[in-house]
Amino acid sequence: HYRKGEIDLYESWYRTRPFTEFRAIMESIAERYMKRDKLNRLEDLDKAIYTLQRLREYEEKEVAE
Repeated sequence: HYRKGEIDLYESWYRTRPFTEFRAIMESIAERYMKRDKLNRLEDLDKAIYTLQRLREYEEKEVAE
């Protein structure tokens, strides 16, 4: 749901911020999803998991470089 244009918001942050800052942003987003008080908790947990999966992909990319 963050996709508009050629790259999504996560990819944009990854390309424009230092990795330590990018990591903190992604962790904060996941935490926010986990702590929201909404009726559909499963949807928020799925969003948190998705964000952490994306972060893992970027962590793997950083190790490979």
